[in-house]
Amino acid sequence: MKKILFVICILFCTFFLVERILRHIERVQCNNIIKKSFEKTGKPANTLIAYNDNTFDYYNDKVNFHFRKPSIYKEEFLLEFNKKPAPIIVSGCSFVHGANLMYKDTFGKILSDFTGRNVYNFAIDGGSPREFLYILRNKNIVDDLINPKTEKPIEYIIYVFIPDQLPRLYCNLYKISPAFKLNKKNNQLNFYKQKIFFSGRRFILFYKLQTFFVYKFITKDKSSRLFSIYMKECYKEIKKIWGDETKFVILLYDTKNYNWENILKLRDENIIVININELVNVDLSQPEYMSWDDLHPNRKAWDVIVPALSKRLSLNESR
Repeated sequence: MKKILFVICILFCTFFLVERILRHIERVQCNNIIKKSFEKTGKPANTLIAYNDNTFDYYNDKVNFHFRKPSIYKEEFLLEFNKKPAPIIVSGCSFVHGANLMYKDTFGKILSDFTGRNVYNFAIDGGSPREFLYILRNKNIVDDLINPKTEKPIEYIIYVFIPDQLPRLYCNLYKISPAFKLNKKNNQLNFYKQKIFFSGRRFILFYKLQTFFVYKFITKDKSSRLFSIYMKECYKEIKKIWGDETKFVILLYDTKNYNWENILKLRDENIIVININELVNVDLSQPEYMSWDDLHPNRKAWDVIVPALSKRLSLNESR
């Protein structure tokens, strides 16, 4: 019995020692980010991240989402209701939320200014289809974000996919996230309540172990199939809320141009899938189209994407 207790104590102490080391490494990495921001811009990182510029928090008993405020077209209030162009929803992760960007430079705001439509930003930093599906399946959240009494039905919903979203389908890489289990008999995704103790936000070691096993053993082919299942479920919920007239668009934002065969097959489900490399004629992986962290798109990237996307989807016809 004493030996067992001794082993347990050793394991316990080892766990927390490793946790302290990992947290120290994380602090060093954060300091390096701050140094990098100074070197590239001469401004402190907290003024560049801009996550709190025109944002709000949404709480309920299961989730806490941090959204950008909707982009209401500046002349929209001058129009009669029946002359208003139909609004748009954009969703995804930090790319769409606008990491390192002020509100005026985000995808949603630029899209609203260019098309003359109201644009609602459902994207969450570190997000994935898990959060988007949860929102769509809880219509009270949708109604809180978009007042159905003052808005026309949504015409387009644009989900921006990046490859980093795939591991997030399996584990909490950044935050406590809504979780779904796949019923393999009917390919249905069923919500379940997670055990917060094992969240990657609570213990970095769990996060590292999760990411190691996800990247090591789950292939892009398998994870992209799961992503496709999520998108099909999202489309079902979209049709329940707004009907068949609402068009669902997936924008593949992958500058490495991997062949996402499983996602492209969603075109057979009447989902519009657009590869960003076929949409624009510039290399968006170049530094001039990246923010100071060399990870996220900057204003210049969205200024190239939005006109091309608007033309492809005929978003300006109402102007």
